Amino acid sequence: MTKKSKYFWVDIEKNQRLLGYKNKSSFYASKAWRELRDLKLTNNPFCEACEKQGKLLVVAIDVDHIEPIEKAPHLALDIDNLQSLCKACHYDKTGEENRNRNSNKQNKGSIINKKWLK
Repeated sequence: MTKKSKYFWVDIEKNQRLLGYKNKSSFYASKAWRELRDLKLTNNPFCEACEKQGKLLVVAIDVDHIEPIEKAPHLALDIDNLQSLCKACHYDKTGEENRNRNSNKQNKGSIINKKWLK
């Protein structure tokens, strides 16, 4: 059983590392995240998913965690776990993750379509 804590992304049973942020909003407002996000968009200004699919180059607006931070909090600030995405691809991926999470509540882990992995 997962215990609630004042910290976000804490699973006492699995002994996941504390990030020290109270919620997602405080994480995404942090200087560390904003700087890493800017670096990722500077290094990869085009949507990586569109590029993989052979589509025209589309400017990336969002930076996405490949492994969701709820599942892998230790990778939250790992640039290798980030991908630059356009709004449409980020919306699609997030929707897919949410659908999988809701349909697999009994299962541990989530199923992510391979097209979203590097």
